[in-house]
Amino acid sequence: MNFKTSHRNLTQGEKTQNKRRLSQSASGSKASVSFMSNTALHFMSKLSVTFKARESVVLNQDKNYNKKRPSRKPTTPPSRKRKEPVRIPAKRPNNAPYNRLRPTYMPSIIIPSSPSEVFTTQSPSFSIHYFSCSDCASCGNHTIITIPSEVSTIPDSAFYGCSNITSVLIPITVNWIGFRAFSHCTSLTSIVIPTSVNFINDEAFYSCSSLSSISIPTSVSAISDRTFQYCTSLISIFIPTSVNTIDVSAFSFCTSLIFISIPTSVTTISNYAFYYCTSLTSITIPTSLITISDGAFNSCSSLTSFFIPTSVTAIKSYTFISCTSFTSISIPTSVTTISEGAFHSCTSLNSISIPTSVNTIGVYAFTYCISLTSISIPTSVSTIDFWAFAHCSSLTCVIISGNPMVDSTAFNYNPPNTCIE
Repeated sequence: MNFKTSHRNLTQGEKTQNKRRLSQSASGSKASVSFMSNTALHFMSKLSVTFKARESVVLNQDKNYNKKRPSRKPTTPPSRKRKEPVRIPAKRPNNAPYNRLRPTYMPSIIIPSSPSEVFTTQSPSFSIHYFSCSDCASCGNHTIITIPSEVSTIPDSAFYGCSNITSVLIPITVNWIGFRAFSHCTSLTSIVIPTSVNFINDEAFYSCSSLSSISIPTSVSAISDRTFQYCTSLISIFIPTSVNTIDVSAFSFCTSLIFISIPTSVTTISNYAFYYCTSLTSITIPTSLITISDGAFNSCSSLTSFFIPTSVTAIKSYTFISCTSFTSISIPTSVTTISEGAFHSCTSLNSISIPTSVNTIGVYAFTYCISLTSISIPTSVSTIDFWAFAHCSSLTCVIISGNPMVDSTAFNYNPPNTCIE
């Protein structure tokens, strides 16, 4: 701190007073103080006041600092202990492999009759929740499923992946089979669906690779999407007259299916319904059929003939592609369009009659029909699209009666001596 002080000469009275103080002091410290001038004493008094003021401020600050404040301890979330799954010991035969997470022996299952028991039942040999028996993938013996009469619905994915189930008994009280209910039951060989069932959901029997035959009840009106896809052991199937639609990929990749009869009630065969049924040699088509959708019989390589009813107006895209055993086919006068790739790679097809009702031959319609020797195109055809008859290596004669718009690539890669009239 800087204090402004004034220096002046002492009066005679002040000098006398200082001498008196000096004479009265008994110690050196007092003597030193008495020799101080009034100016110095004035300076020291101001400094003392300043120090006292600062000391009171500091004390007040210390007083406030020492006040108790709420503690700010870091809060930690409560510990979440992981609940260990309940492990039920399983009875197992001698020398059976031990698996402490799931049972290793389950000769048969009887689903509890009470719906309340279905959600909670646990037995020493098996546990079941919502009909789910995923644990049976590790069971050692074949399994028989008996569903009690109190059950009305088999829920979605109920027995999904139960690879050791061989037989299922469904009571007449069941009216609904859910999505993927028996999907991937690879050992399932037989199942009887009662007449009470009125709906079988998508992929209900998907990839049941050991299922050899099945009968659909008369109460079912449609075969849903991919219901029997990849049932590679399915040889025959009965479709009742109640069915009016065979949906998308319903029987695709059923490579052992030999014969199928489609009833007169069916009006639509959806996309890829019989795709890659490589063993299918014969199929009965009703006259009531209206729509044969895209790829419906794609890669049915053993199919030698096919009847197209007069109710069909178009042969859709890739309907008969790679039907390599086709030798001939008759197209009715109701057909107006042969779509893209309709007969692509029908390598045994040697003759075909195109009716006067057809006005369009689409892209790749007869590409790689290497046994086709001649073709007659009627006057009704207005468009022959690109690569329509390309790579027909045996084609020697093409008769075009009208004046259609022919793409420059329509007859590419055919023999050079092909006669086009």
